[in-house]
Amino acid sequence: MVIIGIAVGVVVAAFVSLAKREMSLRGNVQEVGYWGVFQLDQQTRRLDAALASFLTDPSDPTLLEAVELHYDFLYGRAENLLQGDMGVLLRQYPDRLGGIEAVGEAVRALEDDIQALRQAAEPATIRLIQNDVKALAQATHSFLLAMNVVWGETEVAARAEILALIRYLGIGFAILAVAVSILVVFLTRLLRESEKARAREQTLSQGLSQALVQKEAASQAKSAFLANMSHELRTPLNAIIGFSSAISNQIFGPLKNNKYIEYSKDIGHAGEHLLSLISDILDASAIEAGKLELKEEYVSVSSLLESVNRLVEHQATDGDVALRFTAADDLPLVRLDPRRFTQILVNLASNAVKFTEPGGTVSLRVERDPGGQMVFTVQDTGIGMDAGDLTTALQPFAQGRSGPYRNQEGTGLGLPLTKSLTELHGGTLRLESEKGVGTVVEITVPAERVCGAAAGQQPPEKVLGKI
Repeated sequence: MVIIGIAVGVVVAAFVSLAKREMSLRGNVQEVGYWGVFQLDQQTRRLDAALASFLTDPSDPTLLEAVELHYDFLYGRAENLLQGDMGVLLRQYPDRLGGIEAVGEAVRALEDDIQALRQAAEPATIRLIQNDVKALAQATHSFLLAMNVVWGETEVAARAEILALIRYLGIGFAILAVAVSILVVFLTRLLRESEKARAREQTLSQGLSQALVQKEAASQAKSAFLANMSHELRTPLNAIIGFSSAISNQIFGPLKNNKYIEYSKDIGHAGEHLLSLISDILDASAIEAGKLELKEEYVSVSSLLESVNRLVEHQATDGDVALRFTAADDLPLVRLDPRRFTQILVNLASNAVKFTEPGGTVSLRVERDPGGQMVFTVQDTGIGMDAGDLTTALQPFAQGRSGPYRNQEGTGLGLPLTKSLTELHGGTLRLESEKGVGTVVEITVPAERVCGAAAGQQPPEKVLGKI
């Protein structure tokens, strides 16, 4: 603010200095003009005196020369006033100083009369000329007085203008000072608010950093816990599954009671189901932590369908559900993680069988769209879902099914896990369903994963399965 005030003060001082300089220059011009008119008036009186002397002795040539000399001086002074900057200045006041033109004309009109004296210096002629010079002297004196008045009024007006300008500048400076003061107060308050906001942001940043550290620590702890639990749960489960299989298959000899065989099979199925649930939970956690890595290979579509059919066929047979797998014979290889993509298709087909009534149909269709993408479509004639169930079905640990199949076994991770695994492959999952009609799930694999989709792409040497 101090700097702004100094700058404004310097500008005002410079402006006032320029204004005073202008007044000084104008005053100098006016003084020169006043002095010129004064000299014109004096020279007119000298010419009148010379004519009076010449009238006493018209035959004296020296007196005639004195008259001519004074006239030349008078003529020169009149021309100086009428020409140049002085003439422009005097013409600015035509109503008050317009008589200077008449004075000039009168001076010029005397030239012929003065020259006529050389031819005949008659007293009567001299008196006529002397009367004209006296009238001219009165005119120049009146003009001198009027000029003195005009110059005085002009100087007073100029001083008044400067004073008014200084007053306006003072008012403007005061307004500017108030505005600058308000601006300074506003900027100071804004700066304080900015500092407070910065402090809050710093505190929040520190809190977020601490929360991030805690989250990382919790994630690491969860990962370590899941790894330990995976080992601790899978080891006894594998033993349970293996021993129950050995008992049900009567490896070490026949059982006398068939109930034991039935119970051992139930134990094996329960162990396998529990192992599947644990695997789903561990996979979901790994995907959430970004630690699940794909082991990709070029896979034939037929090998995928064979694997899915083999894993779901028993379930479909038990549920009296027909399986229909269709794919063209000339489909190219696809770059996938065969284990994970089989898991995707098995989850979808198993879900479809689970929620399809006996006598229904589950189909898995594979085809390429016009854009070169590989599309896997699983369609069932099951109970279907409404809009609310569709939203719930894609949420982890949620089960959106209703009706008599609401209590089907499962953790609610099937579809969310399938969607996450699909997205890991760069694909998309589209789910459509109508209650009482059935459900359609479409998995789209991007074209860059399809062998031959890109220009110049050659089939790889390592292929899983046959085309």
